[in-house]
Amino acid sequence: PQIERLAISETALNERIAAVTSRNYRATLGSTPGLLDLFKVLVAPLSWMTKPECLLVLCPMGAIGSLPLHALQIDGHPLIVRNPIIMVPNHAVGLEGWSGPSATEDAAIFGDPTSDLINGSEVLQTLTARLGTASITGPNVTISAIQAAMASARLIHYHGHAWHDQLAPLASALDLAAGPMTAADVISGAGTPAELVVLGACESGVTKIGRGNEANGLTQAFLLRGVARVISTLWTTSEKAANTYVDAFYGQLAVTDVITAHRTALCNAIDTFGADRPDLWAPFILSGRLTLAKETS
Repeated sequence: PQIERLAISETALNERIAAVTSRNYRATLGSTPGLLDLFKVLVAPLSWMTKPECLLVLCPMGAIGSLPLHALQIDGHPLIVRNPIIMVPNHAVGLEGWSGPSATEDAAIFGDPTSDLINGSEVLQTLTARLGTASITGPNVTISAIQAAMASARLIHYHGHAWHDQLAPLASALDLAAGPMTAADVISGAGTPAELVVLGACESGVTKIGRGNEANGLTQAFLLRGVARVISTLWTTSEKAANTYVDAFYGQLAVTDVITAHRTALCNAIDTFGADRPDLWAPFILSGRLTLAKETS
């Protein structure tokens, strides 16, 4: 393996990251997109160590995991435009092909449990048409309903609200009709056949670094539960931007793999909102296993 020393000390890097927390990204990047230039040093070596279009498996450790690494620029373009990317929060997650229990249904869609999304019904209708299954909405979006889907569905989509608890990351939660479904609730369930969980909700990918330099949050809870891959967000998102990403993602997922669909959806969002608006297109990340068993057989 080739190891490249970065042109920044760990102390200096952590100071830069601490100055810009994930909760500030949307507001700060909206007015100062050049803020991400502070972190280009992290991906600069990729310009000569990798080729365009090769898959990048990024394993950020510590506070680096809070950064939208895919939005950092190489040769004047966001990294995701140059390369497909998957984030592997823990090295062990990405090493082996995933093979979970067999799914008994293709997809489960949960949406707008608090009935306050502006275009919630329109988005859910689109998802229903694309995935071929009825959406579970409003008061029917409960912990028990999601737990049942986790035991049977290959793909699970949640479209609603979420929040990250920095003091107690296991209390980070999806906002359901009858109360929150916390990260602790997610982990408590049995194994799952889910190959993909899409969390179309604010802060669903935010983490807190705990012992052993491990990230903790909702995304990690789903991965620990046994989900192969999770799409989530690093900060509070614009509903329009989220809907743009989701629509493009599922349109591509019908004809290609998850990693390619994610990249194409992000590139579409860049074209829609402009590369200089990472506050709108950059919060969406794909995390999880590098390959599934069926992709390596």
